[in-house]
This record gives sequence, C-alpha cells and structure tokens, in this order.
Amino acid sequence: ATDPVTTAQLLNQPAAAMKSVTTWYFALKHRNRGPRTKLLAVDGSTNPGLLANSVVLTDAARSYAPTGYDLVSASAIGLYGDTQSSAAADHAALLHTLNPADLQLIKCYQIAKALPQFDASLAKQYSHLAAEQIYIASDGITTPSINGAIAAGSEAADLILFQQLKDVK
Repeated sequence: ATDPVTTAQLLNQPAAAMKSVTTWYFALKHRNRGPRTKLLAVDGSTNPGLLANSVVLTDAARSYAPTGYDLVSASAIGLYGDTQSSAAADHAALLHTLNPADLQLIKCYQIAKALPQFDASLAKQYSHLAAEQIYIASDGITTPSINGAIAAGSEAADLILFQQLKDVK
C-alpha cells in the first residue's frame, strides 16, 4: 500500500494531482453546550465557510484528551496557517454548537499532499493486480479518502485470498 504518487511511479503511470489539507487541533475545557456525537460535521450550507469538516475526537475516543478536556479537529482543503486559526475555530464552533472563545489552538498541521484529486481516466488504468504477486492498494484508484484507502486495502486482500484459494485447487 502506497500513496498515489508512489503508486504511479512504481507502475510507470501518470500520477494523480494531489490536494493539500490543513488541520487545526483545539482544546475545549468547558463544554457548556453542543451535543455529544461521534459524527463528522460537514458544512452543507449554500455559503460554506473555511472548513471541509470538523469532529470532536474525544466523543469517539475519550482517551485522546486529558480528563476535563475535549479535542476538536477542524480540516480545510488547501494550505492555511495559524493566521486562519480564529476562522477555523469560529467555523468549528458553528458546526458543533460551541462557543468559539472556548476553543484553544493546540497545533496547526499543513499537509501538502494529503489527498489525491480523483481522476476517473487514471482510475481505469489501474487494477489491484499489477503483476504476479504484486498487488496495489491505493485510495487514488477509486475513492480518494480514508474510506477509499480502507476499501482499496480490503479489495486487494480479497484478491490475494481468492488467488491463494484458486492456487490450492
């Protein structure tokens, strides 16, 4: 399993363009409002703000923050810096019905090549089986996302198991 750029290099194929993502992490000490939910919040408004999504990570994994604190993650497509942390906090607070003044920036991470930009014409060139006993598992093949990476790994594993069962017969 590799990233889409490395996959393309190994197979001597064109690489998908990559998108950047910036993620801010905020500490939330006093959670006076906002529902506790394990869901990812996405802005579905007709005039969306900076963020692509946000999640209160400690709603799903309590151990991600010390007792008495929550950990909020907020991600935007593109490269932004700490100068946008206030806008990110405001938007995350809106998505989670929180008070933005309660969100304290922990760290901002900029990942220049975080997600492949999906290109259906490139996806058609790939198969999970690249050569005998060489299998590809990359989210760039079908669905650029964490779920796409999981699905690609699962499909490649299924192909390997199928091949082993076929060889036994």
